[in-house]
Amino acid sequence: MIAEARGSVGGTVFSRNQHGAYTRYRAVPVNPATARQTFVRQLVEDLQAFWRDTLTQAQRDAWEGYAAGSARVNKLGFQTFISGVNAYIAYNVFAIQCGLTRRDDAPTNTGSAGAPLITISATVADGLRVTGTSPLTAVGQAAAWYVSPAKPQTVNFFKGPFVSTVALNGVQATPIVLKAPALVSLGQKYFVGYRFADAQARLSEKFVYSAIVV
Repeated sequence: MIAEARGSVGGTVFSRNQHGAYTRYRAVPVNPATARQTFVRQLVEDLQAFWRDTLTQAQRDAWEGYAAGSARVNKLGFQTFISGVNAYIAYNVFAIQCGLTRRDDAPTNTGSAGAPLITISATVADGLRVTGTSPLTAVGQAAAWYVSPAKPQTVNFFKGPFVSTVALNGVQATPIVLKAPALVSLGQKYFVGYRFADAQARLSEKFVYSAIVV
């Protein structure tokens, strides 16, 4: 039980990364209340109200059924499940930020969205770009790329915070120019997070790619 502990007890946080279990001091996170944070918080509140007051019972039941049949893998490698309302909010927060309209109908198939194969280019001349996605995104689909600060080449793992985002929907031709947080320089390493939503309202897992500027 101790080996698989997660969460916090008093001032100690139990967690796990690719190297194994660890503990650290529990620090109170800073709340900068950025425009994006404020927008997302209000959006979550609005979606909770839509779930409660706008969706029919049949729609809520469909989201609950979808969530119950869509296992997720947590940081410890165990299968977990979220509630129907959380699945509804998670999809719509992502979709609306990508420019799609709110969707109240649940996916017709369980599981997460499969992500396209992504190719990323990083050069001094052209900056950071998505040079290929296979297959291309289609109408009703959405994708978002999250770019890290510049890192040394010796850094092999990054989970955030990402500092810039490009969120798009519908058919997108490549290359897609990503927003590097500063002028890219030879030898810098960038991590690019990626998430995708299909036309059924299913979200993909979160993927992270890396590229070294040449």
